Amino acid sequence: MRAWLNQLTAVTAMNLRNLPARLGTSLVAVVGIGGVVAVLVSLLSMGEGFRAALDLSGRDDVALVLRGGSAGRRST
Repeated sequence: MRAWLNQLTAVTAMNLRNLPARLGTSLVAVVGIGGVVAVLVSLLSMGEGFRAALDLSGRDDVALVLRGGSAGRRST
């Protein structure tokens, strides 16, 4: 177990020492992962908001106000 921990420490230290040499590549990876996380969070929050809107719309004390003629059929 100790040998495994020593190897893990050595590999991590080597990667941290070499980070300035590959700063651009590392920055692109970090920004890319951050972008993916941001898109995922925004999609999940939109889905949760849509679900909450649908849950709220079925209550008896909630009214939906439409302008005149909006419930009629569309002319094509």
